[in-house]
Amino acid sequence: MGTASCTVPARSVSGVVKVRVIEGDGGIALEGEQPYLYYQAPTVVGIQPSRGLIAGGTSVSVVGSGFVDGGLQCRFGVNEVVAGRSAEWISSTALACVAPVSVSGPGIVGVEVSVNDGADFTADGKQFLYEVGATVDALRPSYG
Repeated sequence: MGTASCTVPARSVSGVVKVRVIEGDGGIALEGEQPYLYYQAPTVVGIQPSRGLIAGGTSVSVVGSGFVDGGLQCRFGVNEVVAGRSAEWISSTALACVAPVSVSGPGIVGVEVSVNDGADFTADGKQFLYEVGATVDALRPSYG
């Protein structure tokens, strides 16, 4: 069984079309058709809050457009991707993503979204700051 790589034409309307492969100049159609989904490219216009602990767990509201239910992933930085219950679709303009543990420690990372199981991510440059949490070493006075 071989593989084929195709370039699909641009389309301004979202929806499913059927793709059929035709072999060679003779125009012999191969058996079967496959569905192909055209969709509006998602965009991220804002996140709230824009900071959280390096331990992860911060629920981040993502506002934008073109969000779809299914195939959703949120990426914090280059390699830290969350999906499933940690990437929740609310509407076509709102998501809730739970920040994962920061593998690179404190610092700023980009927050991007995929609606096709991570094949493509937005590149809108919204930033999230991972911080070290405060600790209490002593309490004075210890009574009162």
